[in-house]
Amino acid sequence: MIAYRSTVALRGACFYDLRRCLVWLGMSTLLRFEVHKTLRCPESTLQNWLTLVEANYNANPYHNSTHAGDVLHAIACFLDSEKVGIVQSTGLRAINTH
Repeated sequence: MIAYRSTVALRGACFYDLRRCLVWLGMSTLLRFEVHKTLRCPESTLQNWLTLVEANYNANPYHNSTHAGDVLHAIACFLDSEKVGIVQSTGLRAINTH
């Protein structure tokens, strides 16, 4: 399973495996917020779901799985910030549009 790592380590991992950026960032974020416990599912289910999502992204130069990983990471940073109440609604709107 993919362990939660720092932003620098995750970006490094994405650099070496550009095809799996969303899986790396997604798993670190979902595990950081313990989403698997909230959903009561194994971590492997989340990893399989992210792999499926990433594999089905269209070949678009901007709205692709790397961009999705960037948006996910930004939202995670916002949710970790002190001003989470204000940012949370903005983040949820951003997630819904992607």
